[in-house]
Amino acid sequence: MFDGFVAQVDFPGAAFWQQITQAFPDALVVLSTRSAQSWYRSASATIFQLNDDHGSSPFQSCGGSGSATSSTSQTS
Repeated sequence: MFDGFVAQVDFPGAAFWQQITQAFPDALVVLSTRSAQSWYRSASATIFQLNDDHGSSPFQSCGGSGSATSSTSQTS
């Protein structure tokens, strides 16, 4: 999967950080942090939309995607 690449950033790789660090134990991992409100605003406008566009959001089971989230981000 990573053949020919030297880095992975953000989503979707961030959802698999444990598997990636196990597969590449010498890899440098950088973690940035921010407030929960800032993260949710960003996620609502980006990764939560994956379910609406592709049916592929890993957040389906935790209520992070769907019409409520999409309609909010589309009208703002």
